[in-house]
Amino acid sequence: MGRISPATWAAMETFLTSIGSGQYNAMAIALVQMGATDTKVDIPKFADDLEKVFTAVQVIIFKYKYEHFNVRIKIRKSNT
Repeated sequence: MGRISPATWAAMETFLTSIGSGQYNAMAIALVQMGATDTKVDIPKFADDLEKVFTAVQVIIFKYKYEHFNVRIKIRKSNT
């Protein structure tokens, strides 16, 4: 049975915490430490890219929730 190394586990904890807190620099460093990237990475640029990706995903989620909420309101109004 395989085991996760302590260094990888610590990087994973940092990564998961950084998702919740929006700390993209910490996220970038954690991904590098986990070996999810090439060895030579410009951390600030990588962090900027991660922020763009996560922001885009948040916009999509917001739009979906907003549209879904409006559909539910329209359905309720049409049923009354």
